[in-house]
Amino acid sequence: MRIDFGRSPAGVIRALDRTLGAHRDAGLKGCPKGIAQQLRWGDLVLTFNREQFIGWRQGGKAAGVVCR
Repeated sequence: MRIDFGRSPAGVIRALDRTLGAHRDAGLKGCPKGIAQQLRWGDLVLTFNREQFIGWRQGGKAAGVVCR
């Protein structure tokens, strides 16, 4: 599955919940300003601002804007 940066949070979350099961809130501790939501599906964590998908991390890999 491919999910590009810039997609709306609602669409990304629905697609991943359908594919990977229900997400969990990962909180905002360690997140830079501008991140409004951080969600987890197992070891996959996605970050969102209010309008779009902006980053992901999984294991030792990451791209975009992520929390530490």
